[in-house]
Amino acid sequence: MESGQVDAVRRANPGLTAKQQSDLEAFFKAGGSLKPNWTISGIEISGGTASARIGGTTAWKLKRDGGQRPVDLRAALERAGSGWRLTSVAGD
Repeated sequence: MESGQVDAVRRANPGLTAKQQSDLEAFFKAGGSLKPNWTISGIEISGGTASARIGGTTAWKLKRDGGQRPVDLRAALERAGSGWRLTSVAGD
């Protein structure tokens, strides 16, 4: 998100909807920036799948305006080789 590149956001969140992508593209094109301050908790592993809670805030800035928005998300992951792959992020 901090990169300002929608492709990077899509790689991190493959469940990004077309509307979310369009909104992010417009936001970044207008000079907006995002800075996440997130923590991961509540990790639950069951065989080849896992879930985790993502919480914190995302600071945003667009020209002279800005603020922070709370984040409360649930992530789903699946085992991929020797690691994990994010399959979806939902909530908030």
